[in-house]
Amino acid sequence: MNHRSHIILLTLLLSLFSMTVQATPQLKRGDTYPWLVEARTNLNVRSGPGMGYDKLGELNRGAKFYALNQRTNYWIEIQYHGQQAFVSSEYIEFLYQVKPQSVYGDKEKKPQSPILSFLSSTWGLVKVILIIIAILVVLAFKEEIGALVATVLVFAGIGALIFWIIFRNASLGGIIGAIVGLLIWLRTIVDLGTIGGVLLYILTSGYFIISFPFYCLNRLQFFLSEPWRNAFKYDNTSEENKPALRTVLEILKILLYIIITPLRLLNAVYYNIIVHGLVVVYDLFMAVMVPCNEKEGKGSFWLWLLMFPWRVVRYLVIHGVLSIIECIIWTIIDIFIPAITLYHGSDLTAGQAIVGSRNRNKSLSWKSGTFTASKSSWGGIGVYFASSRQVALRYAYDPNRLSDSNPVIIVCRVSPGRIINYALAPNQVYCAAGQYGNPATLNDYGQKHHFTTGEWWNGRGGYWEYCLFDWKNLYNNRWRIRPLYVYNDRTHFIQHIKGGMAHWTFKL
Repeated sequence: MNHRSHIILLTLLLSLFSMTVQATPQLKRGDTYPWLVEARTNLNVRSGPGMGYDKLGELNRGAKFYALNQRTNYWIEIQYHGQQAFVSSEYIEFLYQVKPQSVYGDKEKKPQSPILSFLSSTWGLVKVILIIIAILVVLAFKEEIGALVATVLVFAGIGALIFWIIFRNASLGGIIGAIVGLLIWLRTIVDLGTIGGVLLYILTSGYFIISFPFYCLNRLQFFLSEPWRNAFKYDNTSEENKPALRTVLEILKILLYIIITPLRLLNAVYYNIIVHGLVVVYDLFMAVMVPCNEKEGKGSFWLWLLMFPWRVVRYLVIHGVLSIIECIIWTIIDIFIPAITLYHGSDLTAGQAIVGSRNRNKSLSWKSGTFTASKSSWGGIGVYFASSRQVALRYAYDPNRLSDSNPVIIVCRVSPGRIINYALAPNQVYCAAGQYGNPATLNDYGQKHHFTTGEWWNGRGGYWEYCLFDWKNLYNNRWRIRPLYVYNDRTHFIQHIKGGMAHWTFKL
């Protein structure tokens, strides 16, 4: 064979080898996928790994895509328009291996350790906090929890034995006995004040943590209702200009009332629904667990147990629903009738009688559910309020006004109506306010000119005060003054009102 023949033979061998390589499908180790690949020709995409499967589409020559897995020697799994598909491995070129994140995004990240994955999510942190709280609660109340377990087991055993002897049904007896044991434990714990104290502490502490910004918003509403208030602390306006000035300022009040509607609505929702709603629910729950009337189980366990369903229906269902309804009613009314959160200083005996319900707590006085008009000469005959908690506390600590040693603040939503600033009233009316004034003059002027509230600057104390006129017991009804809660300054807790607070709207 000559030299030329050798060259021809070598060329044929190389061509044959090249064709063999190209015909052999390229394979990669299964644990190295995914790969970025390129189509070497127009490439059919099929629904399964074989020629017999349906054709889903076609990839153009040079198209780059990801090979996700090698299913057989000849078929590669890919993603095609969001679904699983297959292409022949004979007509693709493997370019380079890629990370799973490049293909799947965040859906298939490299797995973290279970602890890091658990802690990295918000829900994981919440669960950690809940677990810590649960551990602390168990440690703090281990004796009570032990008593719960012991009581439930004992009564479950007794119930199972009795029902097995009589009805041959130990399981039903065990369930009934366990429920009775749970109720006995609850009554014992609540009577000792443990659960009630914990709930009251959480309620009070939580409220005072979140109340400050809303206290500021309430003060802002108080300021914006009369931004000129501090300019009229004293009677410095001429008598001739007062009528026109009062008219102009009343018109401006109406305009400001419209402008600050969003702020008024926010405060109304917070105080009427959130604050009052939580306090009412707490009081009604405690009325179920610790009845204040002997006919509902006070002092007798068996009567307590017998009347338990009735107390649930009466307090949580009936009065709970009515309370929610009136919370919503007065939130809506606050949008149309200007209302603001004000403070009234008193003692615990009077405070409980004012806000409590005589129908549900017979130990309250006959005048429960209402305020008593003061005969003070400072601002007229009526019910007195301050815009500041500190001012209300001054009255709460006045020994000449109190009947017990528990100073309290009654926090109320008040609809003052038309307000007369005594500094803008005629001079003889302004002079009738104060320590040696004539309250009848103030009430007569208010009634004659259709004012329902007197406003004046207490120069001696350095604060604004309000008197809701009560010349005929007309504005003592609950729609104008609606207590939210009672704060006991001796215990620094929101005061629990036995039997629940009286309704603003419903006489029940």
